[in-house]
Amino acid sequence: MQSYIFGNKIDIKKNKLEYLIFLKRLLPREFNSIPESLAITLFEETKKSKKVILETGTGASTVALFLGCYFNKKKLITYEINKNRISFIKKFIQINICNYLNINLSKYWISKNANSINAKKGIDNLKERPSLFYIDSNHNINHIYKEIEKCAKVADDNFYMIFD
Repeated sequence: MQSYIFGNKIDIKKNKLEYLIFLKRLLPREFNSIPESLAITLFEETKKSKKVILETGTGASTVALFLGCYFNKKKLITYEINKNRISFIKKFIQINICNYLNINLSKYWISKNANSINAKKGIDNLKERPSLFYIDSNHNINHIYKEIEKCAKVADDNFYMIFD
């Protein structure tokens, strides 16, 4: 995996959205299926959320949410059943963001290699109460309904969801 330099740390902090788009464009197509406008929206929504954000599925959305969590001092929890996707995104974030900005990845992101609706390892077992949910795992209507139900049970009193 290659690492490319956007600019210095001051440039990154001044041009956060440009940095996000720069990173998004480095991702291979299979991890980069959302439009730039959605990546920006996810990044911006981290400002409004409380301390915890939950995402189902991984990809460019994870990069956008992670970056937003770092700049806004929040925590991202991601559910993904494919450990290779988690591994790739984790390496991408570590190499292209954390190493350069001197960030402890685990301070801002917890990845869970589990089905989000699994009774033992899924959303039901969260101790945190997310206020923002980004739902982008299985694009099956029954699965989405189950995710919505489970998210509502663990959510902060005031929460919102974004769907892909």
